[in-house]
Amino acid sequence: MGERRTNWTSIPPGMRSLDGYSPHSIFLTCNMEKPIEHLKALMGESLPRCSVTVDAPDGAEGSWWLDVSMGRKHFTLEYRPTKGFGLFRKDAGYGEGPVEIYRSPERTAKRLGQLMTATNSKSSQLNLKNIRELYGQSQVMLARKVGVKQSAISRFEGRAEVKLSTLASAIKALGGRLEVRARFSDADVPVCLSTSK
Repeated sequence: MGERRTNWTSIPPGMRSLDGYSPHSIFLTCNMEKPIEHLKALMGESLPRCSVTVDAPDGAEGSWWLDVSMGRKHFTLEYRPTKGFGLFRKDAGYGEGPVEIYRSPERTAKRLGQLMTATNSKSSQLNLKNIRELYGQSQVMLARKVGVKQSAISRFEGRAEVKLSTLASAIKALGGRLEVRARFSDADVPVCLSTSK
């Protein structure tokens, strides 16, 4: 006699769930854990003293919350399978979204490594040097892609003020696109840098 299989489509929708989960949502929940477990493993390899606490969602559609800490440093992440890992600021207010979003556990772990090993609050800010290192590029490699000398990238990374067009070129060479936003007390809006008609 063969193994009996349940035909879920023949069961009425209200009875297809097990404690509020359908077979589809159980599959999704189990697969959501893979990137989180991978991130935890990467953090354990690169920063063995780092602690990662995971708070699973109540339902299949919910967000996973991760508290990552090492010593006095503590960061909160939200994981959504369609968005990635959202990194929140320490002073984030109610309803504010993440300030940084990484779509892979590898990039998330690398950024958390930067934050955990930063010696002061200024070195934890995301600047061109941090972005370049996050994407595994040396100054020489980035200079070749932008079409300038390595010394120009070095000077650029050390400046307090930069031209947006130069920054946009460097970000594009790293595979990204520069976006600028303006924050007001009652709005958060994108700023268009293009002057073409």
